[in-house]
Amino acid sequence: MSANGQQSEGWFDLDTGSDGWLVVGQHFAANHGLASGLKRLGSAEASGSTGGVVHQTIVALPKLKVGDYELYQVPLFVNDQDPIGGAIAENMGGMLLKRFNLLLDFRLHRAYLKPNQYLYTPMKF
Repeated sequence: MSANGQQSEGWFDLDTGSDGWLVVGQHFAANHGLASGLKRLGSAEASGSTGGVVHQTIVALPKLKVGDYELYQVPLFVNDQDPIGGAIAENMGGMLLKRFNLLLDFRLHRAYLKPNQYLYTPMKF
């Protein structure tokens, strides 16, 4: 991802059960220059299967590169608080994943993403 003149990369869960976008925690946002300087789009609350609620700030990520493909002005949800216990907050949700056909190779521990007809459809959140 690119923001504030900085290129960043990281490990993200592929959350196929989520109806969300791209999510990062406070620690990731601060370490990669995403905590400030991006256009604020709003705020949200997310809840998971455990019933807990996470408050989030939504910003516009200028550029996200997935393989050879670039997406622009991607809604980025920054958790207001990191998960307790060291759980990974970063994930790609269904609204982003629906732009790709996904193949999971469990034998080789790989995920393959191939763009589909939704790759450049408008990103409404």
